[in-house]
Amino acid sequence: MNKLVVVLIALALSCIVGCGDMWNMFSRKKMENFDGDYKVTTFDDSFVREWEVKDGKVTSEVEKGYYYFWAIDPNDEDEELYIQTPMNKTIIEEM
Repeated sequence: MNKLVVVLIALALSCIVGCGDMWNMFSRKKMENFDGDYKVTTFDDSFVREWEVKDGKVTSEVEKGYYYFWAIDPNDEDEELYIQTPMNKTIIEEM
């Protein structure tokens, strides 16, 4: 009977640790980073805007519903712009 209690305690502890790992994984999914080169397109009924992200990150925050990134300024390639776009109106393509 003692072996059964020890096994049950070990299973309960492993479940607690495993559940903690799953919780951490899900909390990290709230914010994801895409690393690399991307073309980001934002569209609406009246406009389409495109930006290039070179060797950078596009961060998504699902709860807030936005992507955040530094993009090359289309008017001055030496400058970068900090952009925030709504996720439901944005397409991200790997270049």
